[in-house]
Formats: sequence, structure tokens, C-alpha cells
Amino acid sequence: MKVLLISTFLVTLSVLDTPEPSFVKTAHECAKRNKITHNEAIGVMMSYKEKKNPHNVKCFINCIFQRSAILDVLRKRFKGEKHNCNSIKDANKCEESSQKFDCFLKTEKKLRKKLRQHTNKKLG
Repeated sequence: MKVLLISTFLVTLSVLDTPEPSFVKTAHECAKRNKITHNEAIGVMMSYKEKKNPHNVKCFINCIFQRSAILDVLRKRFKGEKHNCNSIKDANKCEESSQKFDCFLKTEKKLRKKLRQHTNKKLG
């Protein structure tokens, strides 16, 4: 389920006016800036799990949020859903970004569960 949000995260690239090569470049720069390997960066984006991440991984997420419109896309996607992701604040921006990302993952999981229940009711 958590992979679904990351998939959404990556699929939204096609929705954005920014071409994918630009995002790939941004991700590469953010990985380099935060001293994480290319494989670690891909791992975060493709199979992110709610867990305690090292500070540099949290800062990688923050860098992606700051340099792309992904956070805005996530906010729009979950606009009608109940969540407190937008209200998360922390003096440490890396921690804040990581917490927001975790929050959006949880919201995605709840949405998928709700959609599945709704579909099962219609089919059952």
C-alpha cells in the first residue's frame, strides 16, 4: 500500500509541467547533496516505508519537496480526505518533510481501504 503513494508520487511527474528528466536531475542533486547513494534514493522513492530513517534520508525527502511541486500535488490529491498532514510543523525541516510524507502514506492507505470496501459493497 505504501508503494502506491510512491507510485502516485512518480506518476504525478507526468501531470506536472516539469519534464521527467528535470525531476531525475533534481532527485540526483538531492541525493548527492544529502550524501545518499543513487540506489538509496531510488529505494526511498520506489519502496518508502514508514520507519525511522537516517537524517540524510529525511533531508533527501525535504529537498525533493522543496525543489519540485510534488508536495502540492499530494495536497491536491488528498484535499477531500480527512488528514492533518498540512498542519505538521517542526523546526527541523527534514523531520517535518519526513513526517508529512509518512502522513500522506497513511492517508493513501486509508483511502485505498475505503475504496476497496466501497467496491466490495457494490460487488457483494
